[in-house]
Amino acid sequence: MSRRHAGDSHVEPLEGRVLLSTVTWDGGAAGTGTNWFDPTNWAGDVLPGPGDDAVISTAGPTIVFGGTASVNSVSTARAISFNSGALTLGTVLNATAATTMTLNGGRINGGTVDGVAGAAFQVGSGDGTLDGVT
Repeated sequence: MSRRHAGDSHVEPLEGRVLLSTVTWDGGAAGTGTNWFDPTNWAGDVLPGPGDDAVISTAGPTIVFGGTASVNSVSTARAISFNSGALTLGTVLNATAATTMTLNGGRINGGTVDGVAGAAFQVGSGDGTLDGVT
């Protein structure tokens, strides 16, 4: 049996943690990109992931979403057209300006869809689905 003595130190492991980070839209080299899934449209040329807050703070052409992604949150000042695939939200999809988010197809899973006065969320002509969204 081992005994601990006063002054002995020990190390306890920490629990695993997910650190949230902000990934900002820059629209690529010309600033005119529209494809959510083109890494060059995001600062640092890295797509936002499950632990990230995606921030689109610049005006410009409609962003096209057509794939599968998971993010903690999306804050957008630009219109987004969800055409296919699935976006899974940890918390919120928030329109920060008078803009329109259109669900033309695909699926938005979880989270809350919210916006400032003048922002709109509309279902287009496709077979879009909201699953567990408030």
